[in-house]
Amino acid sequence: MFQGLIDHWVPTREPISAFWRTDLDPCCALLDGLAEEVAYNNFTFYTKWYTNGVRSSLPYLRNHPAASNTFTDNEWGRGLIAHLHGRGVTVGAMLQCYTFETAPWGDAPRLGEWAADMPEIAETEGPIALADFTTDLYQTRLAEMLREQLTLFPDFDYFFLEFEGVMPEMAECAYRAFCAEVGEAPVADPRFSEETTRWCDRLGLERDYRFSEQALEMYRHYLARNLRTAQAVLDERGYGGTPGVVYHPIYWEKFVAPEALPHQGWWLLPWSYFGWVQEEDQRARMEAMLEHMREQIGMERHVLYLGDATIAPYSLTPLEMTMDFCEESGAEGYLGMGNPTYPTGLHWRGVTAEMVQTSREFFRRRWPR
Repeated sequence: MFQGLIDHWVPTREPISAFWRTDLDPCCALLDGLAEEVAYNNFTFYTKWYTNGVRSSLPYLRNHPAASNTFTDNEWGRGLIAHLHGRGVTVGAMLQCYTFETAPWGDAPRLGEWAADMPEIAETEGPIALADFTTDLYQTRLAEMLREQLTLFPDFDYFFLEFEGVMPEMAECAYRAFCAEVGEAPVADPRFSEETTRWCDRLGLERDYRFSEQALEMYRHYLARNLRTAQAVLDERGYGGTPGVVYHPIYWEKFVAPEALPHQGWWLLPWSYFGWVQEEDQRARMEAMLEHMREQIGMERHVLYLGDATIAPYSLTPLEMTMDFCEESGAEGYLGMGNPTYPTGLHWRGVTAEMVQTSREFFRRRWPR
């Protein structure tokens, strides 16, 4: 079974994670100390999020001056990979592929700014641009970014791509561009299928434009194109590891991601951090998540659940329930967002030192040495 945890290479505010700006030897010592207690067999790093976590030669990715990869010319990241491989631990990269810091993105097409609470959690310069993924330029830049990652770090065992952050008004803009591309007149009023209507009603979700038939058709088109672009880069580089796509099936991505895969070798990484969900909604959404994963496993797709580690103030019930499912259902395993090595490791706002220790004890019990 895949037993993994995650930390950031990308610049994030303290105390969310200081891992990205910590020297190699202390990082290795943290991971070694964790490995003495928890039998994790994978460690995955966010190498591109709202911020860029590698030293890049691409003009639209900012090299943060305090990032360990920046001032070591990526020797820090390569050292971590080599160290973990030396312990028999596989290593993954996770990339958020739609959002970019606005200034280096320049005057390239964008669907809007994605600011939200980014200044509080990510060390960005200014707001975040959401790239216009309907353009040919975006496909060029996506390929360049993936190619650079695989060139700088050819030893990644897993390569997970995330295409999130599209707000309703951005989806409407993308839909109009999609209609122009395929030569169809835009449909003015959103149409909703019975399936998506039942899903929203069941889970108490707002049925916004992103659930409409128009938006879902548009999403399927562009996500499939994104993944074909990624597959072409993987083939070009002779990549022998495992690719996957990260998506949030509680929302509209449930109706898009599984059908967009280039082939069955791609893994699905459905995610939800149930500690962020109100208690009265939590169980219904957990059951819906497990139902979705069971369906995908039944279709012989590879499913790796991306769930809590230290990312949410939580009770242990969601962790127990989702991990039990992963162990019993034929899923590939469990990848926990977070690194229980307080205070350096990845944890979120509202997650205390005591919560991190509780998480560490939970994983020590579930994945004993």
